[in-house]
Amino acid sequence: MDRRDRRRSARQRRALQDPARPRPMIGAFERFALVAVSLAFVAVFALTYMRAEDRRSAPLSLTTAVDGSWAAQAGDGVPGAMAATESDRAASRSSEAVAAPSGPGTFSICHTGGGTNCVVDGDTAWIGGEKIRIADIDAPETHPPRCDHEAELGDAATARLAALMNLGPFEIRMIDRDTDRYGRKLRVLARGGRSIGDQLVQEGCVPARERCP
Repeated sequence: MDRRDRRRSARQRRALQDPARPRPMIGAFERFALVAVSLAFVAVFALTYMRAEDRRSAPLSLTTAVDGSWAAQAGDGVPGAMAATESDRAASRSSEAVAAPSGPGTFSICHTGGGTNCVVDGDTAWIGGEKIRIADIDAPETHPPRCDHEAELGDAATARLAALMNLGPFEIRMIDRDTDRYGRKLRVLARGGRSIGDQLVQEGCVPARERCP
């Protein structure tokens, strides 16, 4: 080994022993892989953010829970998704109608106390042991009436309601509220798609004019 070779070997040994020596640069393949991984991470982050924004801006639709209550859930962005309308709610309530036991003599008149199937007054009845307030009418008072004229109107409305309920099966339909302040169930009675309350009004049994002069 000549002097030049010895000097080269000494420089190589010093470079290996120096902790501050420069590290070798990464190759082209490693650089390409690093860039590809970085771009993939950015793409995944951007896609996740866009999906989150779409869900936040999606319209709310109303669905019916198993117990009949309304619950809001986020729409899926499908064109045409929209909030349920009042007609949707009405259709759902009418689909929850149940048939009431009825027939000649099924409903008697019980002005006071409880009962199983009986008519209390022109807008209240016991049906299957449950006290029902007919929600779409306000019949003349009988407990107590405010005047003799209202007493006559109330008795007539009570008798006519009992007669209509004894004509045959009818439906008990739910409304937005379940009970009134007295704990009576608020329902609409209907037969053949027609409200029994509306029939009482049209027949003049539930007059809208002043009932006590």
